[in-house]
Amino acid sequence: MQMHNDIITTPIWRDMIGGRWYQTNAKPLRRARQSAKTICSAFNACADSQQRAALISTLLPNAQAIVSPPFYCDYGVNIFASDTVSIEDNVVILDAAPVTIGNSVVIGQGSVLATLHHHSNSQERLRGMQQAWPISIGANVTLGRNVTVLPGVVIPDNTHVPDFHVVTKAP
Repeated sequence: MQMHNDIITTPIWRDMIGGRWYQTNAKPLRRARQSAKTICSAFNACADSQQRAALISTLLPNAQAIVSPPFYCDYGVNIFASDTVSIEDNVVILDAAPVTIGNSVVIGQGSVLATLHHHSNSQERLRGMQQAWPISIGANVTLGRNVTVLPGVVIPDNTHVPDFHVVTKAP
C-alpha cells in the first residue's frame, strides 16, 4: 500500500513504533488509519473469497494469515504473522506498535490486541498523546474467544489463553 510506504519513513511513525509519546491526531497517522479502515470496510463487505484474500494481503503486507470478517485494525502494516495463523471473526488489532504472531496461532472470535496507551494527564489526552508498546505472540498459541491482550505483552510458545481473559503480562 503506497500510503504505508510513505508514512513509515516519517519521524512521527518512528516515534509511534519506537514506544515514544506521539500525537495520534497527526495528519499522516490519520490518513494511514483512514486508508486501513477503507480496506477493512471493503474486506468486511466482500462476499468473494478471492477478492477478500487480495484485500487482506493489501491490508496486511507483512502477514500470512487466514482472516475471517469482520476484521479491524489501525494500520495493518505493523502486523507480522507467519503461516498457519487463523484470525477468527470480529477481531480488532490496534497496531500502533508491532504485533508479531508466530506459527500455528489461533486468535479467537471477538479478541482485541491493543498496543497503545492513552496519556494519564488529561491535557495530554486531549492533545491526542499516546504511546504504543509491541505485542509478541509465540508459536502454537491459542487465544480463546473475547481475549484482550494489552500493550507490551509477550505470550510464550505453546500457551492457551482461555475465553474472556485479559492478558496484562505473560501468562
